[in-house]
Amino acid sequence: MNKDLKYCIKQHQPTGFFSDFNTILACLHYFLKNDVKNFSAIWHNDYIQSSQYNMFDKFFFTTPIFDSYDVIDAPASISGSFWKCFNEHETYVDINKTLKHYNYFENPIYKQIVEDNNKRRFIPPKTLGVHIRGTDHTQHGPLLTLDYYLDQIYKKIKENNYKQVFIATDENRVIEFFKKCAGKCLIYHEDVTRSQDGRAFHTNLSLTPDQKDKLPIDILKEAITLSMCDEILVTSSNVSAYSIYIRPEIKYTFIDKDIQYH
Repeated sequence: MNKDLKYCIKQHQPTGFFSDFNTILACLHYFLKNDVKNFSAIWHNDYIQSSQYNMFDKFFFTTPIFDSYDVIDAPASISGSFWKCFNEHETYVDINKTLKHYNYFENPIYKQIVEDNNKRRFIPPKTLGVHIRGTDHTQHGPLLTLDYYLDQIYKKIKENNYKQVFIATDENRVIEFFKKCAGKCLIYHEDVTRSQDGRAFHTNLSLTPDQKDKLPIDILKEAITLSMCDEILVTSSNVSAYSIYIRPEIKYTFIDKDIQYH
């Protein structure tokens, strides 16, 4: 890669929010490692936006627009080899340095979610966080049962005397299950939109414009809140990965490594 060239990366493939986000982030990581400073980034996704604004400007930062480019490419082709080591802890730490370099933690949406959680004291001390992957798993292997998750939660509570459990999930059935099992110990975001029928929201063409625009905020809220827990039980997913690399010092355990990208 020639650091003196001007690059434009375009992410236009309609997928889940963090599938896009993390692919673009891997590209930024690659640019940083190769000292590339002259680049623009354009991100559109019809599944999760109601109008054609540049999502990169909103969820990352604003990049310059050049009159011409030497290279126009998709993030996946620029950063593809990076993902082979993505589930290694050293990679999470390295990605965190990339986020700091690009001042990601000053992003207004990220800061607002953190501030809102802190103001509400949403995650008190001694909270175990759990990400339960639901609707977007069809190509990534079998899901664990909710009873298995419950067993793992009980083990962690017994080992570390946790007082609350925060559940992050895209399915309402999961919340209803843990309401019965955890009772007052359960913490979850009541205002997050969740699937009622097992279908993934980001592929639901019947969503209203307001519902589409809310999806990225909801998933960011879930993932950022996970990162604020004392310990997390996570899945092999882009959501869980985000929670770790924004706070790589968090104690985490992957409990369903069978869910993998093929």
